[in-house]
Amino acid sequence: MLILGLKRLPVILHKRHAQRLLESIKPSAIKELIPGPAEINGRVQSGSKLVVSPLSQTPCVFYRLQVEEFQTVGNVPDAGDNFFTCFDFCEPKQFTLQDSTGTISVATNDATFGLNPDSQHTGTIIDTPDHLRNLLETKYAKGFHRTFFGFKLGANERVLRFTEYLLQEGDEVYTVGQAVVLADVGIAIKDGCIPLIVTEQNPNHLKQKALITTSFLKYLLGTLVLLIAFTVCLITLIDLL
Repeated sequence: MLILGLKRLPVILHKRHAQRLLESIKPSAIKELIPGPAEINGRVQSGSKLVVSPLSQTPCVFYRLQVEEFQTVGNVPDAGDNFFTCFDFCEPKQFTLQDSTGTISVATNDATFGLNPDSQHTGTIIDTPDHLRNLLETKYAKGFHRTFFGFKLGANERVLRFTEYLLQEGDEVYTVGQAVVLADVGIAIKDGCIPLIVTEQNPNHLKQKALITTSFLKYLLGTLVLLIAFTVCLITLIDLL
């Protein structure tokens, strides 16, 4: 337990450090950014090529598609929140944000999103539009169907909920993350020393939820209790022998 506690210590310290950084950073202009923790507010800028969203088939700068499956939990079969995420897919992997001082590239890998839903569809695979069924069979085929020795089980009866989030040119977005300088795009913001947050609302709420803070004191006390219990059991065993 002592070895496990020592191995866990760097993770705890990293989370505590990241939490302090999240609490201390303030919004800044893009032109004033330097490598490190950053928070910016700007508007989405379209590039030379738009993407087409999979649910509503809408040309946009960026989309996020969340696919969830309805599952019965306990004895509450009709609960409205019994949907659990199967896939969460975003495209493209970066987009551009602009304020009055300049532009910055925002990476979308490992981001925590706070976007407003633009469209939604719920139903079985049989009820799902053709283009979404094709999407499930191609892009999301791996790990989607329950299988037994290679045979698909009950795939068509599964109730799915598709939720789509779009970013169009001019949409206002708050972004929190680590500012870095990349050779191909210049200044960019990504997941790093602090979690990457992309939201259309005030980011303070997501900043508080982005990290699950771990109390070092609670962890230390828990480890000590286990060590004492282990020692007592060991002494008792030795006495019995």
